[in-house]
Amino acid sequence: MRHGFVAVVALFLMYGCRKDSHISDLKTDAIILDLGNPAADGCGWVIRVGNIDYKPENLESKWERDSLKVRINYDMMKGSYSCGIAANIGFSYIHLNDIRER
Repeated sequence: MRHGFVAVVALFLMYGCRKDSHISDLKTDAIILDLGNPAADGCGWVIRVGNIDYKPENLESKWERDSLKVRINYDMMKGSYSCGIAANIGFSYIHLNDIRER
C-alpha cells in the first residue's frame, strides 16, 4: 500500500508541477483578421475569439484570409506580442492545434 502511495505522489510531482509553455487546450469559433502589415505599424494576422484578439504563433499562409470564419483548437501560450506605432498594442499568443473553416 505504501509503495502505491509513493508512486502516485511521484507521478503527481512529475506531471502536476511541470512548467509547460501553454496554459490550456481550448476549442471555439473564431475569425481570422488582417490588422495590417507589421512593417507599416500594423499588427499582422490575428485570431478573434469573442471580442478578444490573439496572435497565433503558427498560422499557415493558406489561412491568411481576412474575416475568415473558422473553428479552432488552441493552447494559450505564455507571453504576448506587441505591435503598433509605439508597440502599445499587445496580444496574447496562441498555438493552433487544429483549424477548420466554418
